[in-house]
Amino acid sequence: MMAMFPNCFTPLFEMIVNKHFCYAVVFILLTGAAPLSYAAGCLKGAAVGAAVGHLKNHAVLGAVGGCIVGHHMAAKDKKNQAKG
Repeated sequence: MMAMFPNCFTPLFEMIVNKHFCYAVVFILLTGAAPLSYAAGCLKGAAVGAAVGHLKNHAVLGAVGGCIVGHHMAAKDKKNQAKG
């Protein structure tokens, strides 16, 4: 009798487990949580870091590292502009 009713949650489970879907969810959550002043450098750095990290199968790690570096560079540029 169970064979007559296929498991309707299998496609949903496969979509949730899909690594690209998980990366997208993490990216959306991280960018939504970042304040706007922080996001400027973080988003640009995260995009570059994810692209480079994707080449080595570490896109999420690259995005996190890129966000940190991007924020640092944006803060440094802002400080230099304030000096004149």
